[in-house]
Amino acid sequence: MHESRAQTRYAGHRSPWSGPLTKLRPLESEAASPNRKFHECFGLWQFRAKPVAKFFVAVFAGALTLGSAFAAETVAPSQQESASALVNHGNALVRAGKPGLAILAYERAQQLAPRDSAIAGSLQAVRNAAGLAAPATAWWQSAGRVLTMNEWAWSGSLALAFVCGATFVSRLLSARLRKPVQAISAVCAVAVLASIAALWLRQPELSRAVVLDSHVSALIAPAESAEPAFPLAEGEIVTEKKVLRNFMLVRAADGRSGWVPRAQIERVIPAPRPVG
Repeated sequence: MHESRAQTRYAGHRSPWSGPLTKLRPLESEAASPNRKFHECFGLWQFRAKPVAKFFVAVFAGALTLGSAFAAETVAPSQQESASALVNHGNALVRAGKPGLAILAYERAQQLAPRDSAIAGSLQAVRNAAGLAAPATAWWQSAGRVLTMNEWAWSGSLALAFVCGATFVSRLLSARLRKPVQAISAVCAVAVLASIAALWLRQPELSRAVVLDSHVSALIAPAESAEPAFPLAEGEIVTEKKVLRNFMLVRAADGRSGWVPRAQIERVIPAPRPVG
């Protein structure tokens, strides 16, 4: 009796390899497995080990980047107040006849307020008075200076945090709500890539330095008795390559390199001080 019912139930089912099926999974009713119904409703059955690991790695990276941006904003004073103070300090240095220190102050103010045209005008005016040419800037570098480094870091961190959150939440949403979330996530992903590209393009600015004194000469070796290699003008922008004791190896705009005493030159963005 039992065998006849089983044969009737599985009649017509054939294995793709050979012969009739000998073992088939028992049929389940809709209410037979409430746990399965729950997983199907929320889509949690789609999770695997690798996607979950990638999700938590992305969340950790976003939190680390966001924390770094928050720390930078917390330590630094208000950008507008700092930029205004630096501009006023630069104006006073211009009146005192110190173009090198004035250019340094204006350069730092421009780092904090890159969209302020008054700062750019003051910087160009003092350079014209000193007979200095403005450093050549490519269009992609100018595009990266639309925002400050902190603003790029903040925008990229928030966009990355949204992408990470949407990756998790979209699995709990219906198909109708999932599409707009995915579209916003794509826009945020582009914003993350744009922030990374802008910060990468602005990375050379961390090594920019200004010659502070007049009659400065780059030396062929890091020693006071070394012979001069070429002269440097007060207020000229150079690139820091290496620091050795009280000397800094710099590269001028024309590609020449030489050693300059650290007291006669200063970075636009100060180097971080060692902790402890």
